[in-house]
Amino acid sequence: MPLITLDPDGYPTDGALERVKEWSAMDLEGLFDFMRILWKHPEHFTGGEAGVYEISTGGWSGNEDVLAALAENAVAWTMTFAAMRRGGHYIFVMPATQVEITLCVKIETPLAVTPKTKGRGPGW
Repeated sequence: MPLITLDPDGYPTDGALERVKEWSAMDLEGLFDFMRILWKHPEHFTGGEAGVYEISTGGWSGNEDVLAALAENAVAWTMTFAAMRRGGHYIFVMPATQVEITLCVKIETPLAVTPKTKGRGPGW
């Protein structure tokens, strides 16, 4: 029997919220795709193409329930949470994107080769 994700009023079911809480951190993009299905106003759930999701609850309690379920999935939350601002706006970044951003910053930083550093970079 397929999982019923929304009740007749459009709120996420307890079963759907449990699925978010228990979702494997090995499939974070799948988790966010599933959360998008549960989201009341999809225009407030944007991104994903570049590994960055901007999500706003819009003040709707069903959306807040989805984010609360995600927060209970400690590994997924810790791996993706990037920022939050007042008004229920959240930014999540997929771990591979975080690595790419870090690598780009580090690669663009030129190393000064001097007798002191011997090409090992600043701080050595």
